[in-house]
Amino acid sequence: MKYQGRPDFYRYKKQYSISGIDQHITWYIDFSDKKNKIVTLMYELQDASFKQDAENICDWATGNQLGVVPNSNDVQLSSSFSPVYLSYRLFVLDIMGAILPYHVQKGCDEAELVCRCFGVYKQELIGLLTDAGANQYTAADLGAATRAGVGCGSCHYDLENLLELFGHKEKSTFNKSWKAMGDQELGVECNDILKAWSGAKVVGLRPGGVLIKAEISVRDEIKEAIDKKLGLGLVISFR
Repeated sequence: MKYQGRPDFYRYKKQYSISGIDQHITWYIDFSDKKNKIVTLMYELQDASFKQDAENICDWATGNQLGVVPNSNDVQLSSSFSPVYLSYRLFVLDIMGAILPYHVQKGCDEAELVCRCFGVYKQELIGLLTDAGANQYTAADLGAATRAGVGCGSCHYDLENLLELFGHKEKSTFNKSWKAMGDQELGVECNDILKAWSGAKVVGLRPGGVLIKAEISVRDEIKEAIDKKLGLGLVISFR
């Protein structure tokens, strides 16, 4: 892999956890002082399934302007919600925040931050909805345009409120993330999903995890269904 490893020189580095697997990715970056162009972007990652995503991101970013983040359509990825891609977006936000606060870069009010994962402010979303004309937007549309709401999911209700305020009443395709739920709500949501499998039920909860009683033959299906509805990263154990 061309970009895998720790470079001899770098200006910033940061490690991020990878949702859905018990591993981390570390990004390394160096950029020129005068033009703020990326000179070096490299990574360290053990999991082979996401290495090609990281390679493609590094290939796209090298020589590009610091602070410019590719859309998922700009880079070939295993998924538009690739955790490696999302971690790189956070890395860029963290770097730019260290150089200059993100709300200053965007000319937004610091108090009107809506999406903490990707640094999206109310002013940006209002501008998008104001320019929408007769087009009906959903929270998923806002996510596609700005990435708001595609991280932890805690801002989904704020997005829905903005949509309603501007007359966009179509329901969002987003589901509430498990990260925004308490234990009781998480248990109820998981049991609702488990109704599709006879005898399957939640038998235990802990921070960031759920214990489920289910037949061995259906466990993969259950995990896929919960990940799809509640988001990646929840530790799902069976007995």
